[in-house]
Amino acid sequence: MAMWEIYGRDTNAVAIQTTISRIKESIDSSGLRGHSLLLKPVDYIRSEDVKGVLRYEECFFIKRPHFVFE
Repeated sequence: MAMWEIYGRDTNAVAIQTTISRIKESIDSSGLRGHSLLLKPVDYIRSEDVKGVLRYEECFFIKRPHFVFE
């Protein structure tokens, strides 16, 4: 509900409810041609708790705990 109130204020907003397994089943990765697609959960951790060096793609799957409601 919080995300809808924040990001869905526009009259053109759409909400889609699904599951991870349905998303995975509906994706045809054969047309990616040299690209990859990563589907994985987001970790909500404080920046000071991140240890070591992250791989490039890992930064897209980490958010501050403040956004856990999303």
